[in-house]
Amino acid sequence: MKNKRYTFLLLVIGSIVVFLFIGYKHLTKNDPFSYPLNVIEAFIVNDSYEIGENINVYVHTESGALATLARLGAQVEEINWHHEIPPTMQSPIFDTKNGFTWDKSFVIKTTDLKPGMYVLSIEPKVEWHPVTVPFIIKPKSVKKVSVIASSNTWQAYNACGGISSYTDFRTPRYLRELYGIVGYDYLKQRYLPWSRPYPFYEDLSDLIFASDTHYSHTARGEWIALAFLEQHGLEYGVYSDHDFAVNKNILQSDLIIFQVHTEYWSEEMRENLKNYLDVGGHAIFLGGDNMTRDVEFYEHGIIINKKPFDRDSIEHLIGSQFSNEGFNTFAPYQVVNPNNWIFDGTEIQNGDLIGEYSSNNNGKQFGASGWETDKHHGINDQSSVLAKGLNDKGGAHMVFTESKNGGWVFSSGSIAFAGAMTNDAVIDKMMMNLISDALKTE
Repeated sequence: MKNKRYTFLLLVIGSIVVFLFIGYKHLTKNDPFSYPLNVIEAFIVNDSYEIGENINVYVHTESGALATLARLGAQVEEINWHHEIPPTMQSPIFDTKNGFTWDKSFVIKTTDLKPGMYVLSIEPKVEWHPVTVPFIIKPKSVKKVSVIASSNTWQAYNACGGISSYTDFRTPRYLRELYGIVGYDYLKQRYLPWSRPYPFYEDLSDLIFASDTHYSHTARGEWIALAFLEQHGLEYGVYSDHDFAVNKNILQSDLIIFQVHTEYWSEEMRENLKNYLDVGGHAIFLGGDNMTRDVEFYEHGIIINKKPFDRDSIEHLIGSQFSNEGFNTFAPYQVVNPNNWIFDGTEIQNGDLIGEYSSNNNGKQFGASGWETDKHHGINDQSSVLAKGLNDKGGAHMVFTESKNGGWVFSSGSIAFAGAMTNDAVIDKMMMNLISDALKTE
């Protein structure tokens, strides 16, 4: 009887080993495979371009389509440009590390484009929603204010090709379940190539809530901060996460603003921020879930690393760290430190509420402390909590952190915060106080 039990146990263990080996071979091979394409798909390879650089656009369309272009400024600026695309069938073959290899459909010439963030919209000639592709035109020289788009997050949420930072449709279900049983992290690294379409559609009609659940992670969610800067007549340059990793000239800016969901950071990005703050730089983190996940850049995209990340070191740098409490709830902030100079000119008092409405909301709740939030745990004694979100299960901590040589970091602690910048007078004044201090203007 005992021998039968041992035999059965060996069979079970042997089966698990075989399945794990099969899964390992499945995951490590780079064999291209056929991926189902929609009626229309489109992509460009890079997130940002220099003025004068051509942008190659790759489109798959069964019906033909019309491409138009808009810049996201104080309002939507429609560009006097369009391009007719004939029916074009592209290859469905997807390479897990290199993405799609498609024929070029057309070129956007950037010589006459102003710096900023753009959205390319491509509308098919059949009943189907348009596809939209965000991209950045960088300034010729670094401005006093630089804005870093959350472009790594754009990629992390993109499941085209069957895999993202959050989903995996490529690995067979039985293998995913088996790995879960044995506790094996079968995707310690996820390759996310740039050469693939975004599955997002951006409604550019206005700045209010749209039903598309992904809009806060793409161009539309980041437009709010750009609109704020332009409404105040402030000159700025926009860059991608990759730009911030490789272009040290950005560190010459008097102020660097990080967009609403800057979750995915490489070692180069973290080191650049630390060096910038050490010499008296000023940084504003408009969002929450800041610097939570570790990535690497490779020739064709980004690699999401699943290794544990030291969140305490992030709080030491910027004053707060991600907390899951209060996830996907929304509430106003309550001021707890009204004497900080950031509130100068607001007449705000202790206990007052700010950010009661954010346009970056879930359509049910509307406070500026929401989506995902960060909190202060006392790790950096140079940090001061200015306000706390009143979310039932824990809200955002709005934190101001002094750094070396007169530098500082302001962190809103909330992805929803930026949605209050254009409609809340107190938050408007707070942001202008921060910007004026960084630029040393009145």
